[in-house]
Amino acid sequence: MQIPDFKKVTDFLHKNLSAIGVILFAIGISMFLASRGTVVSYVASDGTKGFFELFAPTFEFGTPLEASAPIRLRIPDIYIDTHFVELGLDANGEVETPKGFEEVGWYIHGPTPGEIGPAIVLGHVDSYMGPAVFLFLGQLTQGDYIYVDREDGSTATFRVTALERYNRSEFPTEKVYGDIDHAGLRLITCSGTFDHTSQEYDRVLVVYAALVDEEGAGLAQGSIGG
Repeated sequence: MQIPDFKKVTDFLHKNLSAIGVILFAIGISMFLASRGTVVSYVASDGTKGFFELFAPTFEFGTPLEASAPIRLRIPDIYIDTHFVELGLDANGEVETPKGFEEVGWYIHGPTPGEIGPAIVLGHVDSYMGPAVFLFLGQLTQGDYIYVDREDGSTATFRVTALERYNRSEFPTEKVYGDIDHAGLRLITCSGTFDHTSQEYDRVLVVYAALVDEEGAGLAQGSIGG
């Protein structure tokens, strides 16, 4: 048996330990993210920020639908079955939030869910009385189904493509609200730590989803558990 030259081995490790560590770290991160499915944020050396989808959805985007207002939201995996209210802009030019804590709101100046573009849906995570409609929104994972029943009698079926949490002060407006080439959905709620002074959470959770041409689990027209 050949005895290794330990000095050469040591020299090699000293010279390449950083690279080896980066490779092992990248492999570990990749394996973890592969099990979750996510969009990864990064900060470049020049300070600019960006994002990339490390693992693209394994399903095809659906054919966009004609405009029709949403009336009901159902997410079986986190036991959501609720109605929609309409949302506009507040006095500061920001999207309103629903007045009720068990309902969700749809931004009426954007696409309706199922139309091409990002349909915006907001809901509360909690209230002074306790949990609210989007309490478990962060438990969704890539591929989970979301159903939006529409005024014209149709149901738009979406699947989750990614979840991201942003610092409130660094919210990526263009990424969330900007034009896209498919029928998408954005479910938005508060996240992070609650600041009692500002009466706001310091982070925002966004669930990204895309329309698909399938119903999934046979629940497109039935209520959860029924």
